Amino acid sequence: MPTIFFSINFETFSESQHHNACLNCKISVSKNGDIKNCPSMDNSYGNLSQDINLRNIIENKTFKRFWDISKDKVLVCKDCEYRYCCTDCRVFIDDLNNELSRPSKCNYNPYQGLWKGEKGYIDVNNFSV
Repeated sequence: MPTIFFSINFETFSESQHHNACLNCKISVSKNGDIKNCPSMDNSYGNLSQDINLRNIIENKTFKRFWDISKDKVLVCKDCEYRYCCTDCRVFIDDLNNELSRPSKCNYNPYQGLWKGEKGYIDVNNFSV
């Protein structure tokens, strides 16, 4: 059975057309007080123990750079019929040097219309379009 990371509702579908549904307008604070886009990300933009202004962090272009990476910009995802209901992790991607790389946890090949485990499935990284 494939692992599917779908969020099927109008709000997520609409947001996903222009923004990253996972990171857009979100902020994470670790148990140590580190301010991040996502708990799984390494980069911290400050710490709550410091005298910081959260508004300055949230308005920082570097902090917001992932917010506008919609699935229409992500390699392979931009060709997928499920792109607006599928969540998108920018932490776990196929190519760490390309922030527009496909999420590595995806087990669907939109060029075949097959999920991992289905007969004839070929991983997108080994598939020639």
